[in-house]
Amino acid sequence: MPDASVSRPSTVEQFLKTTTGLRVGPKPIEVFLAQLDVLALAVAKKATEIAQADGGRATLLERDITQAFEAAGGVPSGPPDPAAVFTQLDRLTTDQLAALINQSRDWLAARPPR
Repeated sequence: MPDASVSRPSTVEQFLKTTTGLRVGPKPIEVFLAQLDVLALAVAKKATEIAQADGGRATLLERDITQAFEAAGGVPSGPPDPAAVFTQLDRLTTDQLAALINQSRDWLAARPPR
């Protein structure tokens, strides 16, 4: 992990307070920042791989970052690939999968017919 961080604790604290409306202690800030740094490093490395695999480019493009976030499990830029959804489902325990099925049934029952 590099010595630099993608953000500062004060920025993370303000973000968490603003988005949650809750008070935030020092440990959650530390954990959030550490996880953010891990994700940022993974995205940067993957984006580098994508750029270099595309003819050995020396410049990161927007699409490299977008694809890297998707590969890292970050924010997808479009609808999820069904294969990726099943990969995520396969990681669930039986109890988690049963809860998801029940939640899906409730969600479908609440939707108006199309």
